[in-house]
Amino acid sequence: MAKLVLLDIEGDLNQGASVTLEIREQFRAATQTRQKGKLPPNPTLLEQYRHWQSLYRSLDFLFRIEDLPGQVTNFARGEAIAACQIAGEVLKDSLNNWLNTPSFRPVREKLLEKLMGDETIQVILQVEDIHVRRLPWHLWDFFERYPFAEIALSSPAYEKVETSANTRNKVRILAILGNGNGIDVAADRMMLEDLSDKAETVFLVEPQRRELDKWLWDEQGWDILFFAGHSASWGETGQIWLNRHERVTIGEIKHALKRAIARGLTIAIFNSCDGLGLAHYLENLQIPQIIVMREPVPDLVAQEFLQHFIAAFAGGKSLYLSVREAREKLQALETQFPCATWLPVICQNPSKITQNWQELTGKVLHNLTPAQPHAQLRKPLWGVGFLLGMTLVGTAVFQWQQAELQKKIALVIDRVVAAKTLFNSEQALEALLESLRAGKQLQNLPGVNAATRIRVVTALQQELDGIRERNRLEGHGKTVLRVSFSPDGEMLASASDDRTVKLWQIDGKLLHTLEHNDSVRSVSFSPNGQIIASASYDGTIKLWRRNGQLLQTLFGHKNKQVTSVSFSPNGQFLASAGGDNTVKLWRVNSTGLAMIPKAILKHRSWVEQVTFSPDGEILAAASTDKTIKLWRKDGTLLKTLAGHNGSVLSVSFSPDGEMLASASIDRRIKLWQTNGKLLQTIPAHDARVWSVVWRPDQGAFASAGADNTVKLWSRNGRLLQTFKGHTASSYSVSFSPDGETLASASADETIRFWHQTKMPTLPQNRAVKTSISFSGDRILSTTNGDKTVKIWSWDGRLLKTWQGLAAVLGASFSPDGQILASTIADKIQLSNKDGKPLHSWKAHEQPVRDVNFSQKNGKILASAGADNLVKLWRWDGSLVKILPGHQQAVNRVSFSPDGQLLASASDDNTIKLWGIDGKLRKTLEGHSSWVWDVGFSLDSQTIISASADGTAKLWSRDGELLKTFKGHNAGVSNASFSPDGQTIVTVSADGTVRLWSRDGYLLETLPAQGVGVWGGARFSPDGKSLVLASSDRIVLWSLDLDRLLERACDWLHDYLETNPFVSQSDRFLCQQK
Repeated sequence: MAKLVLLDIEGDLNQGASVTLEIREQFRAATQTRQKGKLPPNPTLLEQYRHWQSLYRSLDFLFRIEDLPGQVTNFARGEAIAACQIAGEVLKDSLNNWLNTPSFRPVREKLLEKLMGDETIQVILQVEDIHVRRLPWHLWDFFERYPFAEIALSSPAYEKVETSANTRNKVRILAILGNGNGIDVAADRMMLEDLSDKAETVFLVEPQRRELDKWLWDEQGWDILFFAGHSASWGETGQIWLNRHERVTIGEIKHALKRAIARGLTIAIFNSCDGLGLAHYLENLQIPQIIVMREPVPDLVAQEFLQHFIAAFAGGKSLYLSVREAREKLQALETQFPCATWLPVICQNPSKITQNWQELTGKVLHNLTPAQPHAQLRKPLWGVGFLLGMTLVGTAVFQWQQAELQKKIALVIDRVVAAKTLFNSEQALEALLESLRAGKQLQNLPGVNAATRIRVVTALQQELDGIRERNRLEGHGKTVLRVSFSPDGEMLASASDDRTVKLWQIDGKLLHTLEHNDSVRSVSFSPNGQIIASASYDGTIKLWRRNGQLLQTLFGHKNKQVTSVSFSPNGQFLASAGGDNTVKLWRVNSTGLAMIPKAILKHRSWVEQVTFSPDGEILAAASTDKTIKLWRKDGTLLKTLAGHNGSVLSVSFSPDGEMLASASIDRRIKLWQTNGKLLQTIPAHDARVWSVVWRPDQGAFASAGADNTVKLWSRNGRLLQTFKGHTASSYSVSFSPDGETLASASADETIRFWHQTKMPTLPQNRAVKTSISFSGDRILSTTNGDKTVKIWSWDGRLLKTWQGLAAVLGASFSPDGQILASTIADKIQLSNKDGKPLHSWKAHEQPVRDVNFSQKNGKILASAGADNLVKLWRWDGSLVKILPGHQQAVNRVSFSPDGQLLASASDDNTIKLWGIDGKLRKTLEGHSSWVWDVGFSLDSQTIISASADGTAKLWSRDGELLKTFKGHNAGVSNASFSPDGQTIVTVSADGTVRLWSRDGYLLETLPAQGVGVWGGARFSPDGKSLVLASSDRIVLWSLDLDRLLERACDWLHDYLETNPFVSQSDRFLCQQK
C-alpha cells in the first residue's frame, strides 16, 4: 500500500524546530499515525551548507552558461571539484547527525515502525524557513532503507487546488525555450519532441512577454509547463530569461499562470538554473507539482535528468519515483559534475498529487480533503480567532504579524546572499541593486536585530567598494563592435553587427538609431562633436548630424567592407580603412567630404583600424598583415612597425604623440616610439586583444579582449585594474573626455560604463604596529612603530602628526578627548590635544605595551608592561598601585565603562579582572595561547578577549565563559564590541576581519585590506563606522544604512532611470521611504 508521510517542521537552524509527523494511506484523508519530536539548534549546519554552496557555485565553468575557454585549468577544475565533493560529504554527515539526535528519535522510530521497505512512499516536508528547505534532505539515511521513497518540499500553509476537469487523448505541454546563450536547449526540445505520440507540445522559442501571456491563457489549458534557458532565484524570488533582452519574474506573469492552473496546469518543470525561488512563488500560486534545480545546473546534467525522467514518467511510473530514478542515474556523472544528484527537487501542494502520466489526460487526481478537525490542512488563524473570542483574535493577529515579519527578514537576508552570489559572479550592478532592495526593505521593518542590519550594511559597503560598472546600455540586437564619446562628453555613439549606430545620452537614454545595410564596424565624432561618421560592411561611410539626420554617404573602397573611420584633430580630414587593403583620405569641402585621390595608403592585407596623431600630421594603420604603418597625409610611408605574431587589430597614439600602443590577435599589446622603436611588449589578455586606447591625461591606456575583460594599464605597462562583467568578448573601449569614465562594447550586446572608486582610506607609512583610539568628538588616533602618532578627522583629514617619539606602541585618549597618553619605550607621555607634551615618566622596567584611561573620570591611567606588571597612575605620574599576578608580559589593559573593573590580557594565556582598588577579582582561563586583546561592552556586563590560539571568547562580568568564537585560521589580534554590544569584530593574522553576533554566529567576513596580526578594528562611538587599521593604512567602513543607501542610489541612478530591462518597481526604488 502506498503511503504519504508529512513532516511539518516549525523553526529554524538557529533556534531549533518542532517536528510533527503524520502518516496516511495515500488516497485517504484521515491521519493514521501522528508523532511529535524536536530538532535542536544547529547553526553549524547552515554554515556548512553555505560553505558547500559557495564551493559549488564557484564551479561556474560547469553550469548552463556560456563556456569561457582557457580561463580554468584542468588542475584548478580538479581541485575545485574535489573541494566541493568533500564539503558535500561533511554536510551529509552533519545532516544525518542532526537527524539522529535524541529529541528527534521518536519521529524516526515511528517511521521505522509504520513503514515497510517495499512500500511506495511520498515524503512531503512542510517547512517555511528558507534555509531548512535548502538542505539536501534526499541524503537523509532514511531513504537508504526505503528505495521507493522520494521527498518533496511544501509550504506549511497551502490551499486546495480547484481545477477544471479536462479529458483528452494526449498530455498538453507548453514548452518555453528561453534565452539559450551557451545552453543546448535544442537537446531539451528533441526529448520533448520524442513524446509526439503521447503529448501535444507547443514550443515557444525565445518568446516575447506578450506571446507567453497569450499561450498561458489558451482556452484548452495545459497539463505541463516546461522551461529551459537561463534563470536565477534569490531566496523567495526568481527570474526567467525569456529571450536575450527580456526577463520576467513569476509574479509578473502570475495572472496568466493562475488561469492556466485553473484550467488544469498540474506540473511545472524548470530544467534550468537554480530555481527554488521560482518554486516558492509557484507554490504561492498553488500549482500542484513543481520540479526545479536546487542550484545552477551543468548542461549535460540537465539533459540527462530530463531524458531519464521523461522515460520513466511517460512510461507509467509515478512522478515521485520517476524523479528519484532520474536523480539517482545522475550519480554516474558526479566525478565530472559533483553533487549532480543533489540538484532535482520536487515542490508539492499536498492537496493534489498526480501519480502518473495517465492521470494527466484523465485528471484522476487524489484530493487529500481532511475529514476530521485534527487532520485539517493548516489554515489562517482568523476563523479560529472569531470562534474563541477577541482575545484570541489579538493573539492570532500578533502571531501572524510576527510570522510576516520573520518572512520579510528572511527575504532581506536572502537578498543579501543573492547579492553576494551575483557580485562574486561579476554581476556588480545586479548585486548592488539586490542589496539596495534589501536595504530599502530593512528600513521599513520594525524590530530588526543588529545581526540582520550588519549583514545588509556590510554587503552594501563591500559592493560599493568593489563595484566598477556604473551603467549598462542595452538595445542593440547583436554584438556591439565600437563605442566613441563625443568631445563634449554628453553623448556616446555605438556601432553594432545589428546594422545600426545608436546615439545615447551620457546617462544611457537612447536618442537615435541610425541604419546601414550591413554590420557597422566603426563610429567617430568630428572634433566639434556635430558630425558622426560611421563605417560599414555595406561598403559605405555615412555622415550624420548629431540629431540623427543623414548628411552624406561616401563610397570609395571598391564595394568592399569599410572597417574603420577617424576624423583628423582639426576636423578637415577623414580617414577610412577597409577590406580592400587600403586607407583612404577624405577632405572637407563646401559640399561635404571628397576623397583625395593621391592619398591612398596600401597594406598587403585588410586594414582593421586607422587613426590620426594628435597633431594631425601622421596616420597610423593596423593591419591583418601583422604590421602597423605610419603615413603622412600625402601618402608618404614613414615607418612600418613589425613585431606582432598575428593580425594587428587596433592602434592608438598617446595624447602627447610620443608613443603608440598596438593590440593584436597574438594576445599582446606593444608600446612603440613614433620613430618605430619598440619599447615594451605586454602579455595583456588570455585571448586576442581587440582594442587599445589612451586616456586623455596620457597616464594610462585601456584594452579590450576576447577574454571578456577590459584592462587599465599605466603608461609603462603595469596593470592597474581589470574590469570584469561582460559575458562575451569585449570589442572596444573609449574614454570620456575627462578620463573618468571608460565605455566598453561587447559581443554580449551591451555597452558598459566603468568608473574607479575606492573606500575612504587614510594613508599611513609602513610600520610594525598600528592601534586605534577614539575621542568623543570623533577624532581617531593611530600609532605606528615608525615613531609617529597621527590624529585624523572622520572625513579623512590629517589633523596632527607627532614625530620622533621613539617606538610608540600604544596610545589612548582621555574620556573628554583633551589628553592623549602614549607609550614610548618604558615611558608614558601625556600630551594635550594640540600635541604639546605635558608630562612623561618612566613607568616600567621593560617596554610599556599599552596605556588606557579610566572611562568614568579619566583621572587614573592603567599601563601594561612587558615586565609582567599592571600599574595604576595619576596624571602627574604618581604611582597609585602595582598589580602583580601575571606570569608573562601584559599586552592590553582596559577599564570597564562604569569604572569599577580593569581587565588585563597577558602572554600567560589569561585575562585578569581587577577592582579599581587594585584587588584581583577573577582570573579568566580558557585560552591556550597568548591573549592579545581584551575589552568591555558599553554596559560593562560582558568582556571580549582575543588570543593567539585563533579564538575570541565572550565572558560575563563575573568570569563565566559564555561563547567561543571559532573560525579564524591564525591568531586573533584584536576583538571589540559595537556600541550596542550586539556585534563583535575580530581581526586575525589569517588576513581576515570577521563580524559576529554575540551568540557566536558569523555574520560577515570582510576583506582585510592588509590588516594582520598587528592590525586593529574598532567601531566608532556612534556605531556608524568600522575602522580597520593595517600596517600601511586606515580603512573606514560605513555601517550607516541611510548613508549607504544614498550612495547606492547615486551609483545606480542612471541605470535605474534608463536601462530598458529594469522593472518599473525598481525604477522608483530610490524614491521609496
